[in-house]
Amino acid sequence: MTMGIGKLNVDDWIIYDNLFLDEHKQKLERLQDPEVRPIIFQHQDGTYEASKEALGIIIRYITTRYPDIFKVEGDYLHIPSLGELYRIQEPFDRHPLEVAGLIVYEDV
Repeated sequence: MTMGIGKLNVDDWIIYDNLFLDEHKQKLERLQDPEVRPIIFQHQDGTYEASKEALGIIIRYITTRYPDIFKVEGDYLHIPSLGELYRIQEPFDRHPLEVAGLIVYEDV
């Protein structure tokens, strides 16, 4: 039995479709609910630096691959279609892992 492991095509690492905007709004709503937020966003102590690094890698990828959806403006990631800005440099407004989770479909 084999697992069928193969190389990842970099162009397929993070994919967006027409559901992204709605799903993004749903994530934001859940994160604003004080009862639900601690359940859907968690991180381990000691992972802050790694979270910053992961966010940086994701930002570089999505702004290069999807420049019509995401733009970097100074210290912020701008999603023009939503009119949203996320601070992507210290001091962060949200934990870097939370920002990463908001801008991709996958759990981070």
